[in-house]
Amino acid sequence: AACTGSGGPGGARTAVPTSMPPPAVGSMVPQVTELTVDAVQSDRGGEGWRTALTSERAGTAKLDILPTRAGPLVSLLPYYYSENDSDAALVALDPADGSLAWARLISLPDGAAPWWANYKSDVEDEVRKIAGRSDVVVSPDGRYASVIVRAYVSLTPGEHVSAVAVLDRASGRAVRTEEIRGLVLGQALTDDALVIQTSSLLHPGSETVIAGPDGPDGPGADDVVDTTSTLTAFPLADPQAPPTTGSTPLW
Repeated sequence: AACTGSGGPGGARTAVPTSMPPPAVGSMVPQVTELTVDAVQSDRGGEGWRTALTSERAGTAKLDILPTRAGPLVSLLPYYYSENDSDAALVALDPADGSLAWARLISLPDGAAPWWANYKSDVEDEVRKIAGRSDVVVSPDGRYASVIVRAYVSLTPGEHVSAVAVLDRASGRAVRTEEIRGLVLGQALTDDALVIQTSSLLHPGSETVIAGPDGPDGPGADDVVDTTSTLTAFPLADPQAPPTTGSTPLW
């Protein structure tokens, strides 16, 4: 599949350059809406198919194609520190002929603009690397796809806020949408759950954090702080079911 574009619905928005507090809890649950995409098939003389996709969304995005049992899934994702766009798009194609099955836009609620801390450092590079590991994933059985968009990126990893949406691969229906607090180290889909790993540290399990000289036990106390990360599992069979959590020092 080839994609071309000329900007997008988020093109006019810009990240706020000055300091601001994290958004209110529950205010960054993402929206999933239909996306207009032109899909044009071309004849390859019986040797498979070729589809050209044209969308307003494609011009400012990272493009990837994920194989699923239901057919190819094209993802168009914002660059992590994009100042003009936070939306992501998923486009499903029919494996028989490459025709468009559905297209969805995943965005922050009510046109909200993302916010990034205004800094340049090794921390920024590390956050970017971590964030890019699993922006979009597909379940082993091919029934679900999950995509993450960023809402608030702070110098303090524990203050990060992201939005995640799980879609049904066959229909494009939103199965579950959630707001995620903390630096997202990765996400994974099983056949019946979305699992998100978050942390308040860039390298959980490998950092020694000392709360001193004025630690919880008084001045000069050398208190080693818990450096594990959190695993949160969101059930998919019942989208209203509460998530379960656990901790791990592993990645």
